[in-house]
Amino acid sequence: MSKGQPQDGEKHPAILAEVDAFDPERLFDHLYENYEPTVERWVRRLCGPGADIEDLVHDVFVVALRRRGEFRGEAKVSTWLFRITQFVVRKSRFRRRLRNFLDVLHRSRAEVVVPPS
Repeated sequence: MSKGQPQDGEKHPAILAEVDAFDPERLFDHLYENYEPTVERWVRRLCGPGADIEDLVHDVFVVALRRRGEFRGEAKVSTWLFRITQFVVRKSRFRRRLRNFLDVLHRSRAEVVVPPS
């Protein structure tokens, strides 16, 4: 398997059988080395310009590491990572919109002049 070219055809990827689930560092390294280019491409397509791509890609792998016990091997690793990517991007968009809304709300309240009582 070459770097950046995961074997997507495998239903039960060897890494999850080979790597001890309790060795998160090895698992993280393997996933990152083999899937980072693919995840970065997905994040770029889902986010578009203006997003902090590197942070979101990192977040995808952190979530994958935390949720490694949920991977049952019924789908490809790439499918599992894509779902996590969608979740991370959606969460990022929500937070950005919320932050923008709160900024506008804060500015509008600051502009309101309250007459003295």
